[in-house]
Amino acid sequence: MYKLGKWVQSKGGIPVGGSDNNKLWEVFTAEDKPVVITCGGYWSGDASEYYTFMLVPPNFALNGTLGPADILGCIPLMVGNIEGNLGTIASPISLMNSYQRASGPHWVIPPEYSIAVMPVTAASTADFGVRVGGFECE
Repeated sequence: MYKLGKWVQSKGGIPVGGSDNNKLWEVFTAEDKPVVITCGGYWSGDASEYYTFMLVPPNFALNGTLGPADILGCIPLMVGNIEGNLGTIASPISLMNSYQRASGPHWVIPPEYSIAVMPVTAASTADFGVRVGGFECE
């Protein structure tokens, strides 16, 4: 299906101080090749608040100023949302399981597209950290 190339990974998320509801923060951006994200984890966030991940087309600032309504072609990557305040940086929660909502076994990110995270129930007052990793496709 895919010929796997070099391993790539990234860390991103919502910084301390938080984000307005439905505003996007960068987690990962593919370079000039598609990337198959095979693993990921998250930690922190607000208790009883929910977050989701979006696939974002190239050339948008993902720094908490834009949301899906501002970006034509912004598409959810997962079914449902994930709850904040469940993991820690020392014990993160996997993105690739069905603990709360199904996200699937992997995400395929087109060249120059990004993965972004956003709060979906309220403004985030806590940091929300994310790490993802995968393989460039040859």
